[in-house]
Amino acid sequence: MRVRPRLVLAPLVLAAALLPFAAAGGATPPAPTFTQYTSPVGVDLVTGAPEPAGSVIYDIKHNPAGVPVFGIYSQHGIGDSCGEPTLGYDPKTNRALYICGLQTLRVTFGAKGTSTWTPVQPLLEGAQSSDPILWRDTDTNRVWINQLMPQGCSAQAYTDDFGTTWTQGPLGCALGISFDHQTLVTAKPRALKTVGYPNVLYYCTNDLAAIDCGTSLDGGLTFGPSHPVSLDPAESCSAIVGHLKAAPDGTTYLMPDGCDDEAGKQAVFVTENDGLTWTKHSIGHSTAGDAGHPSLAVGKDGTVYAAWGSADNANGGGRVQVSVSTSKGVRWTTPVAVGKDLGVKVSRFPLAVAGDGDRAAVAYLGSTDDGKPSDRKNYRGVWRMYVSYTLDRGRHWKTYDATPGSPVQVGSICTGGTSCSDDRNLLDFNDMVLDGQGRVVIGFADGCLKTQCTPADRLKKGAIIRQTGGPRLVR
Repeated sequence: MRVRPRLVLAPLVLAAALLPFAAAGGATPPAPTFTQYTSPVGVDLVTGAPEPAGSVIYDIKHNPAGVPVFGIYSQHGIGDSCGEPTLGYDPKTNRALYICGLQTLRVTFGAKGTSTWTPVQPLLEGAQSSDPILWRDTDTNRVWINQLMPQGCSAQAYTDDFGTTWTQGPLGCALGISFDHQTLVTAKPRALKTVGYPNVLYYCTNDLAAIDCGTSLDGGLTFGPSHPVSLDPAESCSAIVGHLKAAPDGTTYLMPDGCDDEAGKQAVFVTENDGLTWTKHSIGHSTAGDAGHPSLAVGKDGTVYAAWGSADNANGGGRVQVSVSTSKGVRWTTPVAVGKDLGVKVSRFPLAVAGDGDRAAVAYLGSTDDGKPSDRKNYRGVWRMYVSYTLDRGRHWKTYDATPGSPVQVGSICTGGTSCSDDRNLLDFNDMVLDGQGRVVIGFADGCLKTQCTPADRLKKGAIIRQTGGPRLVR
């Protein structure tokens, strides 16, 4: 199914404002351009098992009964119900694999700006789920899809040909893990020996009050036992975490959704022995807001960027703040709020990517409208996708509006989990990766496909934003 995207140009700014945002040699990079590709509209397709009678399924409009049930059993359309997607991008073939709900969609970007969205999920991973996740190993181009099963553990398959064929794993989780909100990453081995695949595959979840992680040493076919990330019985960090990230040397990082430490409200767990033990490092002078899961990025030289929603807005929530570490998380720079240059006051769903160590981008849903963004009755803010870039290791940031033609959402965006009502249509997070030229590719759910929307518009349409020009994160 082919759909034609919107081509949007980020607004140009005064040259004086761009002076700190300069590439090596003093040249000022051009403003980025972005193209949005939206999944096809009006496709009559059902993915998954039949819906249990009287249950509330992933897409509320197909089940108005409102009776809760655990697990996604069916999904309608192509990309019609795409809260919290994750994606991988293959620079050799100019395609993406994008997972949301039960659907794994292969997106091919055409020469004239069109895109083709094709469901390619294997049978088991397209049947039912509680949480989907996708991870692409940039070293090998292998892609894993993982569906958390309401019965416990996960169903997992991987592809080495970008969705044409799949290898089904017998068990998709580390032994002893069975609860919620899994995340995957691959990393070079440091202490353990792999078999038949060069990298270690991590699998972490929150198990009620603890973060547990385990690893696969054979490319995702089997997993060893899980290990708790923290052994401190008085651990103050949330058991909910952002996505795992790994450095080129195999050092792996995990960031919880805030902590209550005296040194700061944010912290990062670090392992240098393939998840056997983890060390906690707090980020000083940080605060915890309600923007959703934090995000980490690691540059080619090991520089770590941590991005999270702060509490710098007195009305609730705040801007995304970023801190940088060049010491594997031991020391962090003073957090800097991004988006202030475009008047952003509140944020949702921070994302971070890095290329060369001094180059990174942070994307997020942001609004210039003040107020409490979780106030369903009173907040009427307009949300857009913003991308902030640094070319000098976080000393300066420049922000651009990646969706000037249409808001992503209008009104409140709740990040309170199952306590939310219909303003949690976008769920909990988005995803961002780099293409082969060091430009950002963002997978997100779009709640508004018109130039003007109201709080009554609550879509969750699968969409991708590709940066098609402007600053690159690799030289």
